[in-house]
Amino acid sequence: MAIASKTFTVTRYEYGNYTFGNNYKKGVVTQLFWNIAYTDDSSTPQTVNVEGALAFDPYHLVNGTADPRTGAVNSSYTEWADLNDAKLASWVESEYNRDSSLKAFCDYKANYLLTGADPDRKFEAGPFD
Repeated sequence: MAIASKTFTVTRYEYGNYTFGNNYKKGVVTQLFWNIAYTDDSSTPQTVNVEGALAFDPYHLVNGTADPRTGAVNSSYTEWADLNDAKLASWVESEYNRDSSLKAFCDYKANYLLTGADPDRKFEAGPFD
């Protein structure tokens, strides 16, 4: 069994209008709640979902300064009127591809949900469960 496909979607988002100094931006997305649907390549394909959230610091988005978490400068601000579900989902997919630990965790969890395999014992019940 192997992962045949992944589909990235945004289930919800939070946004606001921000002013820092002389910089004003309307509809700055500050939080994305996402889902990755993993489908395997079995003869009867199974699909599982891994969910999470991404937060964005409005100060750095509005001012175009480096994000302290990633070190990246967002120089491609997207106007509110130009945002849609596909664009927001592409942000999630970009972060998944950029952040190797996020990718490793999501893929591991999807494999666990599809097969029950937990070689690193990440989902094993603890002594108090």
